[in-house]
Amino acid sequence: MFGNINSKKQENIQTDILTRGENKINDLIAPDTIQNEKTFYVVGNRLVRTFVVVGYPRTVRMGWLDSLYSYDANIDISLHITPWSRTKVIKTLNRRIGQYMSTISMDDRNGRITDVEVVTALEDAEDLRDKLHTGISRFFYQAIYISVSARYVDDLDQLTEEIESLCGSMQLTTRIAVLQQDKGFMTVLPLNDDRIRKTRNFDTESLSTCFPLVSAELTNTDGVPILYGINQINNSLVMFDRFKLNSFNSVTLATSGAG
Repeated sequence: MFGNINSKKQENIQTDILTRGENKINDLIAPDTIQNEKTFYVVGNRLVRTFVVVGYPRTVRMGWLDSLYSYDANIDISLHITPWSRTKVIKTLNRRIGQYMSTISMDDRNGRITDVEVVTALEDAEDLRDKLHTGISRFFYQAIYISVSARYVDDLDQLTEEIESLCGSMQLTTRIAVLQQDKGFMTVLPLNDDRIRKTRNFDTESLSTCFPLVSAELTNTDGVPILYGINQINNSLVMFDRFKLNSFNSVTLATSGAG
């Protein structure tokens, strides 16, 4: 028995001697340096900054995030979605509805005008509870993180300002993950590991509006592509070979007098 153990140890030692010094896959893809700063993360010769979405608009339409998904910049967007138990959510909603109704009742007795936010929250809670009861909708927690990268700090700050302005136009409130850039970097990677956990509750309908179902890319390099113009959404090229499509026909539209 001891002979077998010693022989296994000897085999492990020999294997380690043979493999020592060989390049692993990690050695080939790992950056030269990694440095965690206050507001950005240094990965090799690139600077990466991660934002956390902390505020959302009250009402949205399908595809309302398409302008962000199609933005012409070096950005990565990560959505983390976690389903939640319907029974637990209904119990929580019933408790919240009771609190809202109690607040409204007390305001009525005291002759005060109830805050509009309380009335709106009550209506939303009742609507969501009805949808959950009937099985029309489910309940989820979602977190959205945005990473931008650049070669130099000035370029990173400029890109940060552009993304914050774009998010502001969509009524999204973002915050830089200060002192959490290492967690933000790992969260945005496709590892299914949310290390910041800044979540917001969504039902099925509202969650579906956040999916990147539309692509603004109009470039196809099959065959001999021809350049038709510039995509006004993200400044990419509109380029494809029409004779590689199922139908060769095309329609050109323009305003009167355009030629």
